Amino acid sequence: MADDRHNANPRVDEAHHRVSPAGFKYYVTEMLCGAEFVESKWVGRELRIGDDVVLEITDHCPRCIMTTLPQGDLPMDNGILRTAARHNEVHVGVYGEVRRAGSEQRGDPVALG
Repeated sequence: MADDRHNANPRVDEAHHRVSPAGFKYYVTEMLCGAEFVESKWVGRELRIGDDVVLEITDHCPRCIMTTLPQGDLPMDNGILRTAARHNEVHVGVYGEVRRAGSEQRGDPVALG
């Protein structure tokens, strides 16, 4: 079965595919090939999704030991947190606030303003 979850950072993409979606609670994901924690540069900017949705990226998303704990049939994995600490000050992802609500669907264009 194909796994359609993606992480914006290839360094954690492999680990991301081993962790259930509940482990990170991504609501919007975007695959950016070759990027390294590119989302860290988004803080203070707007993210537009499709024709309707506008999010203001408000802060970095720090991660904690919870990302390493066993989930379902997956064993404990310290590599996820270690990678985030080594390469991005323990941040993976960003927080956003809805500035304009609307509908979005897979395949909608995503633009950073």
